[in-house]
Amino acid sequence: MSVIKQFCKEHGISEIEAVIPDMAGVHRGKIMPAAKYAEEEGMRLPESIFLQTVTGEYPDDERAISPAEIDIVMKADPTTIRVVPWAAEPSARHRPLRGHLRPRPHLRSD
Repeated sequence: MSVIKQFCKEHGISEIEAVIPDMAGVHRGKIMPAAKYAEEEGMRLPESIFLQTVTGEYPDDERAISPAEIDIVMKADPTTIRVVPWAAEPSARHRPLRGHLRPRPHLRSD
């Protein structure tokens, strides 16, 4: 069992939030059910979250935003997982270790 899955089991965690700071230092992220979280696969976030302004709007110059809306795959850093004390339901938060813009291609085994 992965470190994060074990942590969730021990603390009765129902949701996991992955947060990462954008260029302005504002935390951006995603929440998902702990049961669906796969540490080895990571979590997908749209690359456009890093282009949002501090107020959550997008810049007027749209040349920086890809119409394809490519996902960034964020890999977990299990050493950063913590219980979120202010959540109504038992929740945890962690900072992803790294991200890459394009997932690795699936390789066929035949």
